Amino acid sequence: MIWGLFGKIKHMPENAVVIETSGGVFYKATISKNTRQAILTQNKETIELLTVMAVREDAIELYGFAEESEKKLFELLTTVNGVGPKAAMSILSSGSLGEIRAAISEGKVEVLTKSVGVGKKTAERIVMELKNKVVAELGDKVQSWDEDVYDALIRLGYNKEQVKKAVLQIPSEIEDVTSKIREALKYLK
Repeated sequence: MIWGLFGKIKHMPENAVVIETSGGVFYKATISKNTRQAILTQNKETIELLTVMAVREDAIELYGFAEESEKKLFELLTTVNGVGPKAAMSILSSGSLGEIRAAISEGKVEVLTKSVGVGKKTAERIVMELKNKVVAELGDKVQSWDEDVYDALIRLGYNKEQVKKAVLQIPSEIEDVTSKIREALKYLK
């Protein structure tokens, strides 16, 4: 199993990245729009991706992730019957991780059906099977901004448990994500 890749970006079509490792081997990994944006934001010649390898009868494919949280959500989505790696990647590309988790936890099937390859029945199955698992990750106060704030603070280097507690302290009347991050930072000092 290939756990991750580290190397130079050789090519980056819309939904994939080709990485040349130090050994001179080229690997192609399918990526979501979120991971693509993270790579472009870093603006580095070399990158590190976490990967999931999918082995089928006719192909071996790599799926790449800039963040552990995105990889975990991908793996969670693929546990649902009828959701393969391509459908999971389509879901991950349909919005931010916070928006996707909120859609699952709040039962917003219509948000999930916007993804290519995900019909109403599959979206309902995703909500039914994953709702409690997604809610458990941040506690009982999961909204679309929670995950975005949580991810931003983790990227800044804060401890996951401290961030979780800080996110839960943010007053509900604050609606802007930037303001919520500022408020959470007060609890992290």
